[in-house]
Amino acid sequence: MQRHPEDLGAIKRAAFSFREFLNYWYFVDRRTGRVRCLGQEMWPAQEMFLEALSDPASVDAETGMEWIFGLKARKLGETTIECAYDGWAARFRGGAINARVHLLSKREKDAQNLLKWIKFGMRKLPWWMQLPDGSVSTLSEWTMVGGPEDERSIVAYPSDMETAVADTCTHGHVDEWARMGNPEKV
Repeated sequence: MQRHPEDLGAIKRAAFSFREFLNYWYFVDRRTGRVRCLGQEMWPAQEMFLEALSDPASVDAETGMEWIFGLKARKLGETTIECAYDGWAARFRGGAINARVHLLSKREKDAQNLLKWIKFGMRKLPWWMQLPDGSVSTLSEWTMVGGPEDERSIVAYPSDMETAVADTCTHGHVDEWARMGNPEKV
């Protein structure tokens, strides 16, 4: 990084701005099959997601926790930008040291697809923004090494009655909440 100061500036901007990070986030457009950069062309619902992230009302005054609820129809690009946010949260959000991102969806295969899409985007980041793989890389869990004593995890869970009851996360992505058997318990 010291030999490439322009990259150092870019990684700093991406670390502090999810919007800037999107200029480096690639995904497979499931409609066309093309690989696209999300930051170059976003849909209105994705822009609304960005606005919600910067809204102070998304932060709970008592706990300081950020809550974003997206009520959405299908095919608006919400899952795509949410997966990008999951990747950003694991890589940068709040310093991200030992970050643990949980992905919950109605079925195990759906949760694993979220993880697959995040891995794809993370591996498409420029080399200077990527973290090396950690000790786990399965269909349901992936770890990255951020430094000594800093292993970041992204874990996919089906949303059953006992989902992740013993685990805590620094960021949670709950997909298809309305289709879960008991969303309040999850």
